[in-house]
Amino acid sequence: KHYDVVVIGAGIVGAAVAWELTRRNLRVGIVERERPCAGASGACNGGISYLGKTGDELKRTVESLKRYRELSGELNLKDAVDQSRPMILLGKTEEDRMLLLKRVDACLQAGLDASFLTRNELLRLVPALDPSVLWGAVAYGSLQGVVNPFRVTFGLLDDAIGRGATLLRGEVSGCILQEDRIRGVQTGAGTIGADAVINCAGDRADDLWQELGICMDIEPVQGVVLVTDRYPKRFPGSLMNVDFLKDNPPEVSLAIEQSLEGNLLIGASKTRNRPESAVDRGVAERIAAYASGYVRGLETLQIIRSYAGQRATRPGGPFVGPIPSVEGLYGAVGFGGGGITLAPWAGQVMGDIFEQR
Repeated sequence: KHYDVVVIGAGIVGAAVAWELTRRNLRVGIVERERPCAGASGACNGGISYLGKTGDELKRTVESLKRYRELSGELNLKDAVDQSRPMILLGKTEEDRMLLLKRVDACLQAGLDASFLTRNELLRLVPALDPSVLWGAVAYGSLQGVVNPFRVTFGLLDDAIGRGATLLRGEVSGCILQEDRIRGVQTGAGTIGADAVINCAGDRADDLWQELGICMDIEPVQGVVLVTDRYPKRFPGSLMNVDFLKDNPPEVSLAIEQSLEGNLLIGASKTRNRPESAVDRGVAERIAAYASGYVRGLETLQIIRSYAGQRATRPGGPFVGPIPSVEGLYGAVGFGGGGITLAPWAGQVMGDIFEQR
């Protein structure tokens, strides 16, 4: 087998990259160690939002959310992508209030919908707020909401395969290099030839090019999500608190999304040095208690399951592009908890790079 491009990893980022490349008539092989969505893409809450982001992060997020709107129509994924939900950020302290004001201002300067809210204004949106919640921010628009990561990933892969891509099962052990140029990848079943290789392997990314002297300082950070039974009505929107905006966020913060099937997905946690996918009961209990400190009545819901996934976190944020030291080697890595939101943007960027080669 020889391909124009081999994509390592069939999570949502790898699927988006492969899809964009096939649209440019490239022969693409997608190599997956386990199954599509086996990593972080299949262990998240599926929320997509621009509120809370600034600078370059805000710019690429908006580009990605606009691309979601396009591809959901192209791939007939409208029942798997809902971009009609408000995003609501919550705060309790004066520090929180200042963070909210700055993030709202960043959105307004970019021409995006966003508003700062007092407690009374918040109560009109979320009547069940705990009395300790004093401040908030909301963004409506037509970009934010929730996606079903499985259906989006498989939708991208199915269309890519329909355009000629091949999904291969195997574990990549390293890249094949000849005269400082990529010639393919080595797997347990043999070699796969390629003119270019794109590393989309999530928390395993650094392992695959370590022998080439490349290190992106990818750190796996475990995130836990609790799933409740179906909420009896539509939740007011996607809720988060401002902890994730802080320089040193706590291990547990607030994130509540309602799935397209009606369940509430409650998080979030960031636990370092815990590589396994097993859910720590103590972390799960802390997530539940923390969420109840923001929204009253959640304790009446039954938690039907929980799951954990490794978010491949990079100190400088996501990297999407060529590796300068090795011709033909590329990466789309280090998305942390933003892989679902930024996958369409990563695919578009990589597609444009190959179109200009």
